[in-house]
Amino acid sequence: MATKAHSLPENDIRVILSKVSEIIALADTDITFATIHLNVINDILTKASSLYKFTNRILNITEEIGFRMNFPGDSANVTADSMALLVSNVNFSSFQDHYFTVTSYQKAQNVEIISEKPPIDNVVVSIYLPEAIGEEAGLEASKLQFNFLGDLSLFLDYTFGNYKLNTYVIGATVDGVTIQKLDQPVRIKLQHIVDNTEMRPVKCVFWDITKNGK
Repeated sequence: MATKAHSLPENDIRVILSKVSEIIALADTDITFATIHLNVINDILTKASSLYKFTNRILNITEEIGFRMNFPGDSANVTADSMALLVSNVNFSSFQDHYFTVTSYQKAQNVEIISEKPPIDNVVVSIYLPEAIGEEAGLEASKLQFNFLGDLSLFLDYTFGNYKLNTYVIGATVDGVTIQKLDQPVRIKLQHIVDNTEMRPVKCVFWDITKNGK
């Protein structure tokens, strides 16, 4: 649907997102259909010039794709040209630390990911979740999702002023639970897209879905 257009106007983006959301809401899906849905979202990212007003909706749909995905075994991942998600079935009462690392990413090529302690070198982005996550998640949660976004067009927040993103975006979500006030740190490693050879000031930022993209 999205792959046939060279440039997507806002109304087409709105329609496509609505259709994908409706399909996902009908029932749980499998890895094959999750891959199809993720590639539709990926096509929107690569073929639309302005996505700022759709950012939160795209993030929510992407998350829903992962959490509605059924799969055999403990975990499964789905990748597209500029996106990746990994979902794990987790018993949070015996939760142990988890890793998610992107070891390679080039535009228009599938993302390479691993779910183990990252190597010292060759890390594009990585995130580490400590055991304390299990205590906060409780017994209600059953799935953990990691996301990677290599296309930064979603995050062109004009309140940034002269600042611009110089890393790719990574995130982690526990299904249906808000995690806060951990007594162990979540560790995130980000590699600069363009080397900061001039040692300009940098800031670590996060996307607040309640404030950004409005």
